[in-house]
Amino acid sequence: MENKSPKTVGTKEGLGAGITALGVVYILLPSLSAQIAAGKNDTLVSILTGALWVFGVFTVLAGIAVMVAKFDDN
Repeated sequence: MENKSPKTVGTKEGLGAGITALGVVYILLPSLSAQIAAGKNDTLVSILTGALWVFGVFTVLAGIAVMVAKFDDN
């Protein structure tokens, strides 16, 4: 029978959670920017919103990939 240490949350999971949280901030940022830019050109806000949604989705996916990835713990 193998002596395996209990599964704990480590730096890899913490890094993944931090990256995922950064992606959520990217996704929420356009709503805050729209309030700041009230009365400004709506086209620029739309471009900002679209770009940050794309960055946010990719960043969230990257964070999830880091958490799920199997790394050698040696």
